[in-house]
Amino acid sequence: MSTEIKSIATPRTVTIKEFHGTGAVVIESNDPIKGLRTINVNRVEFLAAVETELGVRLVAADSMVIEHDDWPEVKKTEYVGVYDVGGKPHSNFQPEAARKLALRYFALAEYLDAHPPTPPVDKADIEALAQVLTDVGMDSEEGPTPHAVARRLLATGKVVVRPS
Repeated sequence: MSTEIKSIATPRTVTIKEFHGTGAVVIESNDPIKGLRTINVNRVEFLAAVETELGVRLVAADSMVIEHDDWPEVKKTEYVGVYDVGGKPHSNFQPEAARKLALRYFALAEYLDAHPPTPPVDKADIEALAQVLTDVGMDSEEGPTPHAVARRLLATGKVVVRPS
């Protein structure tokens, strides 16, 4: 794999590619007059230079990056060991315990994104089911037993039980 970068001022290009799995990076400069020029550099040093010169941090492709601006504000409260974090109280945490808890919550959020606990529910479906419940007497003061409601719902033919 290689990346070609075109000069903004001349017809030259620079190509950056891996040097046969050695941990080195090949940088080729194609100059129409002088021809192809090549330099091999250490990949770690090259990426460190990119980070330093451009003020960026390079992370693995599967990393999650959370901008500081997205963090909730943390304030001390009047109580010892209790902190206001985004308007919610948190207490008795050491830094490492807080990081472990945060990682568990991140893992849970990622899992729930990939495996929603329930499918999305359409408003029209809610209204239709509410009407069926009204039709079978669920809106009365003395509600029927769950078995009676189940029997009535199934009898309408509008409700289907799916095996879980």
